[in-house]
Amino acid sequence: MKNDKAKKVWELLSKITFELNQIEVTHSDIEILEEWMQNANICVTFSAEGWQGGEFRPCLSTSDFVDIAKMSTEVMHKRIMQRNAEALKYVKEIQEMLTEAEEEANE
Repeated sequence: MKNDKAKKVWELLSKITFELNQIEVTHSDIEILEEWMQNANICVTFSAEGWQGGEFRPCLSTSDFVDIAKMSTEVMHKRIMQRNAEALKYVKEIQEMLTEAEEEANE
């Protein structure tokens, strides 16, 4: 039984580590996007091409990129909050297991 609990704690710690790593990566991605939004010399070309008002538009303007990047960072922040909630859920589960083990040891 103790081995099962230890294995479960290990699995939960691995999940917490994964979520925290993903949060770190996402923060890094947000920083990069924010730097790009501030760079007036950046040229952005999107693969989505089409016609607008009878004129072929092969790329979006820089202002469009900034708008897209802002929306992307908002989505990324929401995902960070979701990942943080998942990690906290795992932490609470570990806390419950440790409290239960402590109570069993004190009996």
